[in-house]
Parts: sequence; C-alpha cells; structure tokens
Amino acid sequence: MPTRNTAAPGHELTAVTPPATTSSPTPRLTFAQVVPVVAFPALGSGLALSGMAVTEICRLLACCGAIGVAVLTAASGGKRLVSGLAQMLLHLGK
Repeated sequence: MPTRNTAAPGHELTAVTPPATTSSPTPRLTFAQVVPVVAFPALGSGLALSGMAVTEICRLLACCGAIGVAVLTAASGGKRLVSGLAQMLLHLGK
C-alpha cells in the first residue's frame, strides 16, 4: 500500500517547496510592523497641531505602545518576547 510520500508507478514526486538556495530571501515587512511606524508619528503630529504638549504626547503614545506589547505578550504566551529579550541582552553583552 503506498504511503503519502510515495508516488504511483510511472509518476514522479514533485517538491511542494522550492529547493533551498545559498542566499536567504530578503525578509518582508508585515502589516503589523508597518502600522505603528506610520501611525505613531501621524498621531503625534495631529496631537501637536491640536495644541497638546509634547511631553503629554510622548507619555500617551508610550502607554499605547506598552498596552500593545502587553496584549501581544498575553496572546502569544510571552515565550517569543522573553526569548527575544534574552537574545538582545546577550548581543548587548558582547
């Protein structure tokens, strides 16, 4: 009986994924990475034009960012964030 990884007689298996190359592909930005980079300066500019003090704007946007990090940490279980912070600290120590 053929298994999932074997082909019928006379048929060759084709690779589902492209073969590995020597150079890694360029990492692409995701929507979640781009939105804060665009939204935070836009919000800060809008609040500054409306007359809000710069220190209050920085404090407000920092709190918004902290809430976002807390939500992502809670949603992912925190493992990726903790491992990323540990790697960053190791690289800073070199």
